[in-house]
Amino acid sequence: MRYLIVLMGLSLLRLALAQTPNGESMQTAYDLSPVFNNPPTSSGGLRIWGWSGFDSTRARTNDHNLRSGPDVVWKVVLPACLDSMAVHFAYHDDNGDGSFPDGNVLFIINASSGDTIELLENSYDDHMYLWTTNSNRSPNWVRLGSGAGFSGPGSAYLRGYESSRLRTSATGNGYGSPLVGDTIRLAAGDTLYFIYTHNSTAPGSVDSVYLEIQFIQKVRPSLAPLGLYVNASPPQVCMGELVGLEYAANDTTNDGRDPRAYRFDWITLLDGQNIGSGYASGTSSSGGSTFSLITTSGNALSQGYVDYTQKWVVRGIYGHPLYPGHPYQPNAPSCEDTSLVSDTISYTVRMTVRPDPKVRYGGTDYGDGSTIPVQPGSASFTAVEALGLSSSLLSYAWLLDGNSAGTGPTLNTTLSPGSHTLRLTIQNSPSNAASCDSSITVTLDVTTALSSASQSFKAYAQDDILYLLLPAKGPHHLRIYDIQGRLLHTESNLPGGMWHQLPAPAKGILILSLTGPEETATLRVRME
Repeated sequence: MRYLIVLMGLSLLRLALAQTPNGESMQTAYDLSPVFNNPPTSSGGLRIWGWSGFDSTRARTNDHNLRSGPDVVWKVVLPACLDSMAVHFAYHDDNGDGSFPDGNVLFIINASSGDTIELLENSYDDHMYLWTTNSNRSPNWVRLGSGAGFSGPGSAYLRGYESSRLRTSATGNGYGSPLVGDTIRLAAGDTLYFIYTHNSTAPGSVDSVYLEIQFIQKVRPSLAPLGLYVNASPPQVCMGELVGLEYAANDTTNDGRDPRAYRFDWITLLDGQNIGSGYASGTSSSGGSTFSLITTSGNALSQGYVDYTQKWVVRGIYGHPLYPGHPYQPNAPSCEDTSLVSDTISYTVRMTVRPDPKVRYGGTDYGDGSTIPVQPGSASFTAVEALGLSSSLLSYAWLLDGNSAGTGPTLNTTLSPGSHTLRLTIQNSPSNAASCDSSITVTLDVTTALSSASQSFKAYAQDDILYLLLPAKGPHHLRIYDIQGRLLHTESNLPGGMWHQLPAPAKGILILSLTGPEETATLRVRME
């Protein structure tokens, strides 16, 4: 461990020296990323993007060159996960007298993960030996040599990995000693920097440096799609009822590896219209849930139902051989293999709209639990479907005091004094769909005089309010009793010939006793 720490400190020191104030920097680095705009060459199951170039005494954007000893920096942003990379460099002795600076180094830095590789002088192989000895090139390209201060070219063959430590090679014996199999992360989106530096304090100078890189990606066959099963039951329900959903993916045709995770994607259609999409992912290949739907959108009001459809696909996610997941770097880019998308599979649930019934009496619509003041004798009630469903889809059923009273949209009946219970059921029965109904119950309070009733004294109760129509000749005195005869409330000097509103003093049956200049009357009303 101590040895690694010492090497790390040495390399970071060299890196600090490499970024001199007069030299190149990461901000002025030459971007090699356009190399990926060109199609790769394919050979032996590999895709290879190659780049090579020189940096020499030509003028630079920041007006400096290698003769003055600064660094040279290149960068590349990886568009995809790579499996390996081959890197070579060489440098040129400007006057061929063997006087050139030592300490020639190429750093490779993954700025996204912090990995660093250092190619030292003399870490070269056949490739660089042949390159520097090529007869078409200047003999001043530094190659094999010996003696104090000897420096040679460098080569490294790097494999991608989740993470690596700082690694350096010992000074080689010359020909045939490259860095082989070192590791650096090569994940999609990572930014790599290549920084060439040398000891500018040594005699001589370097006027050119050559860099060559091969970015290598293995060709992997596309994994076959997974099988997918999705079902919802029952296929026909009423709005608001629960639907059971189940799904399962199977991996029967792939390469024997089980997916590390599954991704399920779907789009949702309502009467054929796309209303949204979603996805779920996890390690389980099957699951289920329940859902319900309350809506009156689309064609529901005219056809009486909606078709709720979901279309699903699934993909399997497999661990990459060189990137086995990210247990310690959860935000690191993913290099996982993914199977092809499965064939789309759909399920449809036809959901019938539940009616919204109301009872109409005297021009007013009453909902469930209402009390309707009704005069004794003949009365007419109308069924109203408040959502606006097509009347051709609807059927009706009336129950009066528990007995069948009619099956049409209108109920005509004769009511005796007292309290009656009226129940209305409206059923929506579209073709090729479930039949769904809703019911409401209202109370009919038929008021009448108990004794010496006046035809001009009328009263009814609604929403905790007593409504009183008094005889024309007034003023009047009113007493309100409960059914046990206890006095609950009094009112004096009430004008006649008009309606009055009074807060109801209690629930239940109330006895109203009215005394006026010409008559006395008593009425009974029910306050719910």
